[in-house]
Amino acid sequence: MKNIKIEEFVSYNGHAVKSNATVNLNLKAKYSEIVKTINLLQLLNNDVTVTVNKDTKLGVFRVANVVVDGDGESKIKLESMNDFVEMDAVNSLVSIDGEFKILFEANVDFEDAEEETQEEADEENDDSEWDDEEWDEEDE
Repeated sequence: MKNIKIEEFVSYNGHAVKSNATVNLNLKAKYSEIVKTINLLQLLNNDVTVTVNKDTKLGVFRVANVVVDGDGESKIKLESMNDFVEMDAVNSLVSIDGEFKILFEANVDFEDAEEETQEEADEENDDSEWDDEEWDEEDE
């Protein structure tokens, strides 16, 4: 388990609250932030705590979509349930002109790459299922 923090400058691109209590928050990032935006992909399928300007917690979201256009500008879509979102804080984003600093923070469970590689190697070298005598008989 590793705690990942990504600070990025973004601008507000709208939000919506649906009838099933789902909250969508849309953000835009400029080309200069593309590396940080791509790092957000590490947070897929994890609960991400989102904080604006280091003091205003927006709530806990999931990264739903990251799109990078041909100019390198990114659109980030976050989703959550109304119970996990500070709606007053999200609504206050409307009044922010220009860019603001946002912090994405999540605890991500990484599989150990060494263990996975060793398991794959063991599976590839496992000849216990093969019976050379049967193979020769079917081959003829």
